[in-house]
Amino acid sequence: MVLFLLNQGWSKEEMRANLSGYFLLLALLALASLALAGVTMGHATRQAAYLLPALVAGVFVGSRLMPRVTSDVHRRISAVVLVLTGLDGLGTGLAALL
Repeated sequence: MVLFLLNQGWSKEEMRANLSGYFLLLALLALASLALAGVTMGHATRQAAYLLPALVAGVFVGSRLMPRVTSDVHRRISAVVLVLTGLDGLGTGLAALL
């Protein structure tokens, strides 16, 4: 999704709004699917509560930095994070094979 939005040439505000909506919908659908499947949510709920302060801090910092970052710098940072995430996934997959 991030790669698609980077390719659209949208502003950083448009990207942020679309990604926020996309990930909110994705999370709600995942929770509904797990609940319908009867999956025990105790561990997941505890883990979400544990990670909530980091989420709030990230939203706060991101909201403060967003106006200071140009669209070009935002695009480059997004691309770098995307590449690093891909490399992490590749490394995790290769490590599982060994």
